[in-house]
Amino acid sequence: MGGRENKMTNTKDAYTIDDLENDISDVIAELSKIRKAKGHDYSGTDDTLDNLREFGSFGVVVRIGDKFKRLKHFYKQGTLEVQDERIEDTMQDLINYALYLLIMYRQEKD
Repeated sequence: MGGRENKMTNTKDAYTIDDLENDISDVIAELSKIRKAKGHDYSGTDDTLDNLREFGSFGVVVRIGDKFKRLKHFYKQGTLEVQDERIEDTMQDLINYALYLLIMYRQEKD
């Protein structure tokens, strides 16, 4: 990830907190690119959360549930039938939906 040696596959060296933080930073950068692209494709308005607001926070919870079920099935069965969405895509979507939910929750609370 990110041009550094991936410590996750190197069992000889310790995976330090700095290694973890660097990898998380790389993942966050990837997720940001995905959010921007999908925000453009799905919302079509100046409000990037417009498509999610249509069904409210509970709609986001349902989407998180769908992604979690797919992930759970993958870990139980070891395979997926749909080949055009990688398991990493599902994980990325799950994280992004959790971020959307947190932001929407905070906005609704205020």
